[in-house]
Amino acid sequence: MGGAAPATSNPTPVALGVTALRAGRYEAAVSELSRAVESDPEDAAAHYYLGYTYHLMSKQKLAEPELARKAAAEIEQAYRLQPSFKPEWGRE
Repeated sequence: MGGAAPATSNPTPVALGVTALRAGRYEAAVSELSRAVESDPEDAAAHYYLGYTYHLMSKQKLAEPELARKAAAEIEQAYRLQPSFKPEWGRE
């Protein structure tokens, strides 16, 4: 028999987080993107999209300034890690 095993698609936590973000499921996005940051603290995309999620959440929950601070910190970290980072989705 032999041969290569069939290719399987296992989405990364960043991909799962962005999918949840696009669907407006912010809590799920935070969960996946936080997991991505924990598993790879050097992943600029994980930091950026986590920050962007916090930003969108802060716009909905104006009484929670902590979300805005978290958003700024994560996006700042993304650009500290990769100054030329360009998000593929979410720029408004």
